Amino acid sequence: MSASLRPPGKRPATPAGACDSHLHIFGDIAKYPVRHPNSLYQIEPSWTMDTVTGLHAGLGMDRYIAVQPTAYSRDHGFLIEQLQNEPEGKALGVAIVDDSVDDATLEKVHVAGVRGARFNFQERFGLVPSFEEFHRTVARIRPLGWFIKIFFMTELEEIEAEIRKANITTIVDHLGPKQDFSEGVRQKDFQLLLDLIEGEGWWILLSNGHRRSAAGAPYDDMVEYGQALFEAAPDRSLWGTDWPHVTETRAVDEASLLDLLWRYVPDELAWRKVLADNPASLFASAL
Repeated sequence: MSASLRPPGKRPATPAGACDSHLHIFGDIAKYPVRHPNSLYQIEPSWTMDTVTGLHAGLGMDRYIAVQPTAYSRDHGFLIEQLQNEPEGKALGVAIVDDSVDDATLEKVHVAGVRGARFNFQERFGLVPSFEEFHRTVARIRPLGWFIKIFFMTELEEIEAEIRKANITTIVDHLGPKQDFSEGVRQKDFQLLLDLIEGEGWWILLSNGHRRSAAGAPYDDMVEYGQALFEAAPDRSLWGTDWPHVTETRAVDEASLLDLLWRYVPDELAWRKVLADNPASLFASAL
């Protein structure tokens, strides 16, 4: 049976060294309150590192990449604290960087274990950089050897030229740009995305299929997209829970998200690539 037709069912064991390559971490609310003046969400008391530890034990995750939450804006205090408490090689951090983040802060987060900067081109989060600021920031982090992450829910044509100019290792978050997933993989913007990630240095995060699905669980309508993205970049595909699913109105079973990933990939070798080997390669290049 081809991967595109594989029904929901028992997936292989999570491989040793598996990495949750995209989640958000939060500290005690009293010490680390919301910093963004127009945050789209409030921090829940259950969003603790103890919860992450339990989640990862259940999923079989050994590593993680912690992405600065938009609620904390440019205050990286908890990210720094948490990374400093982790053993070497356990976690990497991704910061929010713009012109307001000075060089001393960049050095501080780098020493703590931050190895990437995320650019959020979604207007509703209130952190969209100008292209000029985007390129200034890339120029500042390039000497540190960082990668960048791009999150956008607009048509790829609107920003493709600018993000190509960056010429730096780039992770495209959450299955890429806004798509009409009822139109199939031949639609123009999806083909542009495939062309983009086929290039050396471009990575794709095979996450959030549950959010993008019109059909709902078990998300059959997302399988051909995930499979096509993996085939375009088999050595540069990653997966993450996106925990704790901020702004999500429905309860999310993270195990079902792993089930969906298994339907994206052709075999157990590919499964190991996405969950363990590819993130290990990213870690090795960043440390």
